[in-house]
Amino acid sequence: MSQELVPQELTPRERISPGGARRSAPFSRALHRVLMALACALPAPASLAEERPGTEAPAEEAEPSATGPVIYIDASATMARSPGNSFVIGRRGFFSITSSSGKSLSIDAPLTIDITDDLSVHAGFDFASSKTVSTPWSQLALGSFSTGFDYTFLDQARFVPELSVSGSVSRPVRIPPGSALTTTWSGGLDADFSLDEAGHRGLIAGLALTYVTVNSGPGQLQPLYGGYVGAYHQWEAGWKLTGKAGYATFGGGNLGTIIHAKPVRQVFATLEFEKYDAADNKMFGVGLAGALSRSTTGKTGTSIQLVLSVPLYLTRKH
Repeated sequence: MSQELVPQELTPRERISPGGARRSAPFSRALHRVLMALACALPAPASLAEERPGTEAPAEEAEPSATGPVIYIDASATMARSPGNSFVIGRRGFFSITSSSGKSLSIDAPLTIDITDDLSVHAGFDFASSKTVSTPWSQLALGSFSTGFDYTFLDQARFVPELSVSGSVSRPVRIPPGSALTTTWSGGLDADFSLDEAGHRGLIAGLALTYVTVNSGPGQLQPLYGGYVGAYHQWEAGWKLTGKAGYATFGGGNLGTIIHAKPVRQVFATLEFEKYDAADNKMFGVGLAGALSRSTTGKTGTSIQLVLSVPLYLTRKH
């Protein structure tokens, strides 16, 4: 009795040999080898390469996002005690001439814009009050309007320090009786030589010039020249200490019936302690300065000043 055999479905590549064993057809086997060789020779598409298990495409490094200008009110208060015929050291390296001995309080709040890391501009008003031996404290009143800039034009390279130039011009808002309308021009050149790559330690030096022109009324004042050397150190926590020592000289002059200044020379030293956040935004600063002045008449006087600065940010670095 014969049993009916049901043939199995075979793939196109398979046939049954006379002995019943399956084998590949010669033509199909050759075609299969050619296709496999071509597949190995051709590069895999990018989409397949990304999906291939065990391999990952290198992630592109994200470019740092651009930040806009930093805008803030650079508020500061300066308390000073100085002898007559001397000058007070300004925050930006400039000098203010004093006519009589006494105490003074000034509040400066210019709107400052750090356009880039190299260029900064500022403009604003200041308020002042003073006291002499014979007069009480005057009412805090609007003093002058000033505008200026700071620009770093050369980066540090090898033994060449970073160089920056600064300048400002100011005019009094009101003119006291017996005085004259003046314009004060100030300029400075500063050098910063960093001792490490992070810029946390370095040496500094600078030159400053202050010149007062008389626009209306009698009087003439000679230029005031100054220079300093110093160093700074900033810790990882953001605290920064800066020290300076310098020399300044003033040629004297007169202004209306109020100021009659004799030529004077002055040596000074300043110490400033500042705090910065992780993005290098200044949080506050405290500065102390002392000076010893000597006029051509041989009279010697000492002055001291305390400066507290607190920037009020509208926009800041992130």
